[in-house]
Amino acid sequence: MQFYSITDRGKQRENNEDCCIAKQVGEYTVLILADGMGGHKGGETASSKAVETVFSYLHKKLKKNLIAGQIMMMLSDALEKANNEIYTLSRKDENLGGMGTTAEVCIIAKDTAYIAHIGDSRVYKVMRGGEIKRLTKDHSLVEYMVETGSITREEAELHPQKNVIMRALGVSPEINADIFHEKLDKGDRLLLCSDGLSNMIDEETIASVLKCALSPQEGAQKLVALANEAGGADNITVIISMPDMEESE
Repeated sequence: MQFYSITDRGKQRENNEDCCIAKQVGEYTVLILADGMGGHKGGETASSKAVETVFSYLHKKLKKNLIAGQIMMMLSDALEKANNEIYTLSRKDENLGGMGTTAEVCIIAKDTAYIAHIGDSRVYKVMRGGEIKRLTKDHSLVEYMVETGSITREEAELHPQKNVIMRALGVSPEINADIFHEKLDKGDRLLLCSDGLSNMIDEETIASVLKCALSPQEGAQKLVALANEAGGADNITVIISMPDMEESE
């Protein structure tokens, strides 16, 4: 398994409130992305605390030959721990009040991706033929409005409240994350990204870049460059994993 992570401030933000990590832990590939909110100090603190806490927990708990239920419970526990730490910190320090963060956590074990998701960052699967599948549903106000028929999908793209999210780590004592698994077929590539990418680049372009990329680094750097060329309105974070070349042939 090859993987690569990159985060970029973008063209219009003074600081970067995104954070990410991609590491191999024994037989597992661990990918974590967080997009913080709550102002300069709060956003950066929330996202970095989320990534640090979740990775530390998983690094200690991941053992050989875990079954699906154990991995999914582990993901739930890791997010709960991160939520508690961020929420407690925000209550202690008035400068951090109201901070929170999205979180995408992926553990790849053999031919399965185990995913925990909260917020409006995204996880995509790009299949060998170039088809793209969004694996996560945005926990956002406009996504809820689309689902209830209040607005159309096209209206959602330009809605002034597009960035209002309804679930995040650190904003309340309890969380409601989506935790699931996805089968990976030969040649499938995974993308974790913050909305600094998905708001700037359409899914067809994302799929085209990932299909053609010869390495995760090449694909990730190309996507960041395209998002910046489109305006770079937000911080941009991308994590890509793909099988080794001989595995995908």
